Amino acid sequence: MSKNPKTAILELAESLGEPMDLEIRTIESKDGLPVQIAYLRGLADPAPVINILTQNTLGSMTEKSFTAAGKVLDSGEAISPHFHLYRGATIVYLPKREPFAVLTGSMAKRTPEDPVNEQAIRGPRDGFVEDIFDNLSLIRRRLPDPHLQADEIIIGRRTRTRVAIVYLKDVADPDLALEVKKRLAKIDIDGILEPGVLEEFIKDNKRTTMPLSLTSERPDKIVGSILEGRIAILVDHNPQVIIVPITLNDLYQAPDDYYFNYWAGSLIRLVRLFGNLLAVGLPGLYIALIGSSPQLLPIFIGLTVAGFRIGIPFPLFLEVLIAEMLVELLREAGLRLPRGANQTIGVTLGISVGFSLMQIGIISTPTLIIVGISAIASFSSVQYPIGLTWRILKYILIIGASFLGLYGFILGAILITAHVAGLSSFGTPYSAPWGPWQTTGVLDSVFRAPHWLRLKRPQTAKPLQPRRGDKYPEE
Repeated sequence: MSKNPKTAILELAESLGEPMDLEIRTIESKDGLPVQIAYLRGLADPAPVINILTQNTLGSMTEKSFTAAGKVLDSGEAISPHFHLYRGATIVYLPKREPFAVLTGSMAKRTPEDPVNEQAIRGPRDGFVEDIFDNLSLIRRRLPDPHLQADEIIIGRRTRTRVAIVYLKDVADPDLALEVKKRLAKIDIDGILEPGVLEEFIKDNKRTTMPLSLTSERPDKIVGSILEGRIAILVDHNPQVIIVPITLNDLYQAPDDYYFNYWAGSLIRLVRLFGNLLAVGLPGLYIALIGSSPQLLPIFIGLTVAGFRIGIPFPLFLEVLIAEMLVELLREAGLRLPRGANQTIGVTLGISVGFSLMQIGIISTPTLIIVGISAIASFSSVQYPIGLTWRILKYILIIGASFLGLYGFILGAILITAHVAGLSSFGTPYSAPWGPWQTTGVLDSVFRAPHWLRLKRPQTAKPLQPRRGDKYPEE
């Protein structure tokens, strides 16, 4: 870039396409000499830089004079003026010197609040926000440990998105940390707008529907995972934080489980797991038993269901499929409606539509009850991605049961189980602690283990310190 301020500013404006939010101002120094500055409105606050310019003579000013206004990035450190402008910098053009940038960002920030998607009955009420440094501070407040490492990597040729890799150096497996960095470094794309993009790039099996990483907006959950030796991946401009590696078991654990008495936590987990089994298997099992093997049911149940289905013009498979599609439509509509109106309208529409379909004989009462129970049970998932996955896999069981009856249902369940058993998350078996068997993990899986029995870290992430509280030898 030219050392002539006027030429340099013209080059900058032309290279940016003369955007409407580019502000170029001439400020008089204390001795009355003009100095040019450039910044983007809404991203930078030039006031600290202007104060320094007006209070000092041009001859006495150096780059160090502006350290009180913000971090100074000199010409040798700069990637490009464009990059610094978009980060909230004010570029200063001193005569006969290379222009330099002063970080004076004034971007709007959201204050930490209770995450909407991860409501908790007990525990802290703060959540991650869109600023990566604010999110790091939330982690450090809970984990003021000198071994807490935060490595930065920039992803996105155009968005230049900051990504932080956070872990405990004396607990996390160094090979795991290295593998995470390698996979992130291989990502070559123009922009990252959401952590879900990263998840698809770094997962072990890119074709599976199962989530192979965990996301959360709760700092307490992320810190708990870091203490177990896992790696947290923070993406700038997004409150969702990724945790790797994980197992299927981790997707059913909520922070609340550890804040209540372990008896209550165990009961909640059992209800949660039972709900997920109902969500994925109940419609398929209903088709298998009623459509192909009614002799396995008590006679009065079989006759009652058959009586309700008299006059239904569709086969059982199509009837269940119609009901499932209507539930999915209502669920999607409820998500898109304005907050506050979605629950009222969703419940009202669901009741009225379901009653109308029964009245005109398109769907029988037992089918509507089965599909409704399955829909309610699907909301018991702690993590939305795993609930969505089971909603997809549910149709495999429905199709299998419709063609082969109970045998098709069992075959579909075996295929899903085999697929899950063959998955891994950064080398960690997805079906752990059940396969391979890990006693420490099994104690805190279906049931919530008491804290006095959780003195060892889960072995899924291969932590350097197997026991909580152990001091790792200093290098």
